[in-house]
This record gives sequence, structure tokens and C-alpha cells, in this order.
Amino acid sequence: MAILIVFLGLSGGLYVTDDQFWSRMQTLEKLDNQEESGSSRVNYWLTTFDMMEEHPMGMGVFGYNVLSPQYLTEEQVGPKGNRAVHSSWFQGLSEIGWLGIGIFFIFLASLYKISRKAKQWVIENGNSESYFHLLALECAFISYLIPATFINRFRAEILYWMILFLLIGIKVYFLQPRKKAIEDKSPADNPNVTRKGYSRP
Repeated sequence: MAILIVFLGLSGGLYVTDDQFWSRMQTLEKLDNQEESGSSRVNYWLTTFDMMEEHPMGMGVFGYNVLSPQYLTEEQVGPKGNRAVHSSWFQGLSEIGWLGIGIFFIFLASLYKISRKAKQWVIENGNSESYFHLLALECAFISYLIPATFINRFRAEILYWMILFLLIGIKVYFLQPRKKAIEDKSPADNPNVTRKGYSRP
């Protein structure tokens, strides 16, 4: 079943791609042309670390764009006079600094941990439908994060909506049912709880 879902997902992804998408993907191979090549983005990413040496707490919204002429060559900056970092991760680092991006990563790790725990709990309780609901929310979130590695979408509203949707799913399918199951459990089923509700020493 899981293999079928993955196959259908990949087939759907190929169906919705257009010529512009594939032309952009082909630029990853043009290593000789730094302006056309997607590999040139690595230079922009590494420049973020140079900026953070002088601005460890971040440079604020569009800080990378404004300060890029001070760290990049005129050829890299181009005719616009500034350059975006082209990565949500490095955009976040440049805007909110080491402390901010560290907190964001800790939050993502905590979200992954509780989501994994929620899926395990619903499977143990025989609720496969809730498991696939949570899995779908996870896949949608990951599907956003992967392409966001190559575009500036750290402040996009949809990123935080996806986080919120996953949190709601965890609340509905895991936290609330587990709480109800604990409350419905009679004292007779738990020898560590007396009839008055006090725990035995």
C-alpha cells in the first residue's frame, strides 16, 4: 500500500511539472556559467557565513540582499545591485542569526519527535486511518522543505501553516485521544491509584 502511494505521488509530481521547471533543473548542469548555473548558489550560501562573522545576531528582513554588494563581486551581484541567498535555511540564518535559526531547528526536531511518537501510538491502538493522515501532513511539510532549500521562503506564510496543520493533527489524533484514554481508565485498572485519587507511596 505504501509503495503504491509513493508511486502515485511521484506520478502526480511528474504530471504537474512544466517546461519551465525542467529548464530550471537543466541549469544545475551548466557549471561553466555562474549566472545560469544553480551551483552558483553554493557561493551565495557560503557568503552567509562571512556575513555572520560580523552580524552573528542576524541582519533582519532582506538583510542579505542589502549587504550582499559588500561581500560579493560585481559579477555575482549583477545589474540589480543586490543578490538573494536562494535558500530558506540560509535566509533564516542571515535574518535571525545563529540563536534564532538554532531555536528553529530545535523546534523542528521536537516536532519530528512528537510526530513520530504520535504515529507509533495510533498504530499501536489500531487506528491506521489516523496514521495515514499524520503521514500525509508530514509528507506535505517535507515536500515544502526540500525545494525551499533552493528558494527564499523562510518567511512564507505557508511554511508556518504546514507546521500548524501538523501540530493540529498531532493534537487531534494523539494528544486528545491519549488524554481521554487515561481519564477513562478506572482506578481498578491502575493499582498505583487509590479510590480517592492519591498515588500510593
